[in-house]
Amino acid sequence: MVDIRCDVQQGDERGYVWTLLDEAHDPSVIVPGAIVITGNEEEPVFAQVIDIVGYGATRRVHLHIAPGTPDLYLRAAARAHLIATDPLDASISEAARTIRFGEVLAARGVTTVALDEHGKLRRYPPNGTTSGTTSPLQ
Repeated sequence: MVDIRCDVQQGDERGYVWTLLDEAHDPSVIVPGAIVITGNEEEPVFAQVIDIVGYGATRRVHLHIAPGTPDLYLRAAARAHLIATDPLDASISEAARTIRFGEVLAARGVTTVALDEHGKLRRYPPNGTTSGTTSPLQ
């Protein structure tokens, strides 16, 4: 599921892709500066929310589409993990690996997307369910 559906070919005079706020799964996450998943379920892309203009049902969201596909960013994030050599760093790293942040935030009423312990991207909505969205990282 994408955060906000859009036609990535539909740009404005400034070069930003736009869509209506009504296309958002959860409009509360669509705020200027937020990184969101957009496009459609078959071809999702990362984007940054630039601004929201207008009023009511005609509120238009301008998005800056990130180059590449989401899996490229997930692989880069996985490569960025450093191996801890200091005992304190090691214990912090181990604790971070065992905390399921998606589940913690979902319990607080926030829908999140996070990597699970197998490297799979999971959506954690407040209703307590989880759903997988990608295959494990390589």
